[in-house]
Amino acid sequence: MKRHVSVLLGLIMVFVCLLPASATGITYLNESVPRSAEAPIFDRSFLADAQVNISNGMIVVERIFAYENDQFMSESVCLIPAENITIEELMQDINEAARGPGNKYETELDASLGVMGWIRIYYDRKSDNGIPAIKLTSVEGGYVVNDKQLSVTGQEVLYGIIGTYDSGVIFDSVTKYPSTNSWQYYPPSNWPYIYDGAPSVMGANCKFTVKRAGSTHTWDFYVNNYILGTV
Repeated sequence: MKRHVSVLLGLIMVFVCLLPASATGITYLNESVPRSAEAPIFDRSFLADAQVNISNGMIVVERIFAYENDQFMSESVCLIPAENITIEELMQDINEAARGPGNKYETELDASLGVMGWIRIYYDRKSDNGIPAIKLTSVEGGYVVNDKQLSVTGQEVLYGIIGTYDSGVIFDSVTKYPSTNSWQYYPPSNWPYIYDGAPSVMGANCKFTVKRAGSTHTWDFYVNNYILGTV
């Protein structure tokens, strides 16, 4: 017979959204704070495997997993929303935190089908008082030449963000000219999380210039990789 073993976490986490840099209703358990050996670590891994319910004005995040000898362990974290956030907004914060970071990959071929360009963009997610927010964390890309008669003579990479955030509106971009067949760039540290909804866009594009051996003629093709609104 399966036996359920409950571990009661004597920790009530009260959320106060004071710092614009955090802009989230979620605070993870700080490892520097003393806790019992049985207390679960409240992180994205915990959220990804947990069920979330509302009970008596609190949000109960519960994870059930196999322990040993056909027994099951139930770990729970109880959350209370602060005065400036509703329980529905806190639920949205939890859902966004559980989704975590992601990436999006795009490729294109040139007109001769002999060169493939590619771009992958990386982003992180969180929630600002119930409003989903997203941040561009890096972009990478490059090309692969499948026809030995062809070469890539130039690349022009542009990556940027357009959107609103807690301090207003941002419209910014960076242009790079890599000379290698693969590259990676990181956005400026002051680029914020922007609200993940219309009108908002983030991502990158690259113009590849191609030339055939023995000819001075060149042609261009593009790879576009953007996130528009909600992912």
